Amino acid sequence: PLGADGGPFRTRQLPEAIDTDLVLEGRPVSLNTTSTDEVDDAAKEADESMDIEQPEPQVIMFSSGQMTAFTLLLEDRDLDAEWRIEADLLGRVEVEAIE
Repeated sequence: PLGADGGPFRTRQLPEAIDTDLVLEGRPVSLNTTSTDEVDDAAKEADESMDIEQPEPQVIMFSSGQMTAFTLLLEDRDLDAEWRIEADLLGRVEVEAIE
């Protein structure tokens, strides 16, 4: 049972000190967590000029183990640390600390 708090599937917010960069199929994807009314105009214009809609959700993981291939960069400004998470279509995931 998920319970009142939503359990493991509840929405979570990353701390403000963590920056994220997601790349799908060689294309950077905005992970803007604000409402659609507050989306950065420059990012919105860039997407419109490319005439490409970003899929919702951006990364899908199936019970078979297959998933969307992606690269996610996480940077913690407070700790001065970076990590790269890379996954392929077969569900293989690599996590690397970037020095």
